[in-house]
Amino acid sequence: MHGGLPQGPGPAAEWSARASPPDAGAALTSTVFDLPERLAHKSDPALIADDERHFAAIAESLQSSIADVSERLDAARRNPAAEARRRSIATWRSIG
Repeated sequence: MHGGLPQGPGPAAEWSARASPPDAGAALTSTVFDLPERLAHKSDPALIADDERHFAAIAESLQSSIADVSERLDAARRNPAAEARRRSIATWRSIG
């Protein structure tokens, strides 16, 4: 197809395939601004300080959300009524 949008995953897919998934409980220890030498001038602290703070706040919010959801999921799994509800739903799905 000529003139259409480019197809394929692009360079981001190559990066994400090499990267290991983040540990939800681990602190953010690296920076998105850990750039190669040819781009080092773009990682000047005066240029990236606001972004670094913003990314840290996002990471903190995500960790808090993950902890909250994990706690609620654990509580739901311990709830006998929830187990009965899951069995009932599974039964209806199997016959429907």
